[in-house]
Amino acid sequence: MKIDYRPWTNVKGFTSLYWGKDRLRITEENIPKNRDKDDKDANEMLLNWGNFGVSTGMSWRITPTSLLTATGFVSQYGSLFRQDHDEFRTVKKELQHRYSHKNNKNGILDLGANATFRWEPSKWYMCNLGVEYTHHQYRPVELSVDGNDENYQGQSLRQAERTEGDEMAAFIGNEVNIGKIASLSLGLRGAKYTLSNNVYQHLEPRVSMRFLINTQLSIKTSYTRMHQYVMQVCNSNINLPTDSWQPVGDHSKPIQSDQLSIGLYGNLPHNLYFSIEGYYKWMSNLLEYREGVNVFSAIKKWEDKFAVGRGYAYGIDLGLHKDEGQLTGSLNYSLLWNRRSFAEVNGGETFPAKYDNRHKINLSVRYELNKKIELNGAWTYMSGNRITMSLYNYKGLGTSGYGWDFAPVGDTEDAWNFSYFPRRNNYRIPATHRLDVGVSFHHHFRSGHERIWSFGLYNAYCHLNAITVVKGIDFMDYWAGKKDYDAQYKILCLLPILPSFSYTFKF
Repeated sequence: MKIDYRPWTNVKGFTSLYWGKDRLRITEENIPKNRDKDDKDANEMLLNWGNFGVSTGMSWRITPTSLLTATGFVSQYGSLFRQDHDEFRTVKKELQHRYSHKNNKNGILDLGANATFRWEPSKWYMCNLGVEYTHHQYRPVELSVDGNDENYQGQSLRQAERTEGDEMAAFIGNEVNIGKIASLSLGLRGAKYTLSNNVYQHLEPRVSMRFLINTQLSIKTSYTRMHQYVMQVCNSNINLPTDSWQPVGDHSKPIQSDQLSIGLYGNLPHNLYFSIEGYYKWMSNLLEYREGVNVFSAIKKWEDKFAVGRGYAYGIDLGLHKDEGQLTGSLNYSLLWNRRSFAEVNGGETFPAKYDNRHKINLSVRYELNKKIELNGAWTYMSGNRITMSLYNYKGLGTSGYGWDFAPVGDTEDAWNFSYFPRRNNYRIPATHRLDVGVSFHHHFRSGHERIWSFGLYNAYCHLNAITVVKGIDFMDYWAGKKDYDAQYKILCLLPILPSFSYTFKF
């Protein structure tokens, strides 16, 4: 919900509220053949995540050439990742129950405010000044692991850690038009971040330039440096926003990224224009889970679960756009690469990042049938994300030479099987694509107010997009007398065709 208001002639205000909650539950139950009727294996995975945010602000037009804006906000993110396994076996006419329960919570609470001053004395020069402050409250881990089988040896773990940080920044930006053929944008941001006993201070320069080749073509180039004090670390093979957010700790420094880009932009007949842009981005102080470690691993300090490394990403974006007329829309294609390099991960060899999506296509169209009815559609395509999957298995190893971890990783769940993971993020899940369509009905009142009803279909042709591929071993036939077992791969999908509607009232 968002409300815009104008308490005075030169003052505008807004207040917005957002709340969203998602819940995913995946269960599987296996009943062995030719076994006791009470024997079964039950697995359950529960993922919850959601966001809440409130912000309010005002802008004051002090003079025709100056504007002051101030905003305050509160936002909260939280996620839950739980895995439960229950095994019932009848041994000597006695039903035995073995179980393992793993649970982890992760969250961030932010409270902050910012103020900016914009001064535009002429069409040749514009200046932005601003200050920002955010107080972060992190819950990087709230872990609970317990079980009663030989893997856990009667142990249990309860672990909860919280930390707080303060982020302050001031920035200045200048935009200068050099005649009609060129423009220059220069900016500098100074940031200070405090977490426990650690204090980090950074300068973040940015510069961009635009040159007009002629009345139809222009070239733009830019350089930007940024720092980030919290990072989302992949903790599962599910492509959902449940990965945990980890702040800077005693063993890591803020993430630093530098990006260069250059692009060609031009006008075409029939109110069309195109864009071609290439970029290269390099990053340092990235975080990844160490080998053999995941979110449920029993390590006393959460910082000790991570390795620190580098990354780089590059690609090219192509776009075709139309913003005027009864029919408008855009077509965008991206060719992308995203790599990581960690001395303690993947044997030190470079590997693809989780979001190493090679191809992305976005097509959107809007058609104004008349002043009251508007049609829209959007089609998206994206190469699948990367996951780490065991494609090979060794038989007959048992646990010899491989001591049981308190919270083992992979399919080391039986003496007949040991999974081999050749390298990090070695498998790309199937590509995703979908079509979204909608229609909006506008009604204008004589008073100047406007009412809009919008109806839509998400994933209109009901393509079941994969969120992950999981591997399992079928031991049921083994118990039934078969001398071998089979590996099974399953694709898990979500979100079929879904209807939606929205209501807007402008006054």
